[in-house]
Amino acid sequence: MARLLAKKSGRQLIVATTHLKARAGTLPSMVRKEQGKDLVAFLSEQAAPNPLPVIISGDFNAEPNESVYSTMLGNKKLRRVRSSTYYSGTVTL
Repeated sequence: MARLLAKKSGRQLIVATTHLKARAGTLPSMVRKEQGKDLVAFLSEQAAPNPLPVIISGDFNAEPNESVYSTMLGNKKLRRVRSSTYYSGTVTL
């Protein structure tokens, strides 16, 4: 996790990366969901008290329909800029 500062605007954002549990099946899927909850809780604390934009990247080892995605994207404590399985572009602060 890194807290970055935009030179021009002076605004901050948090960038984090992760590598969630691999393998198919019910148990690894549940583990990934719990890992996602833990990551969101940690990032929420880091982004407080005024939620900063957060970019989470990495290898989720999950299909887009797995619960880890809805768990992470459904958290209201993190400011959502954009969600995508694959994203390449510019985020303006």
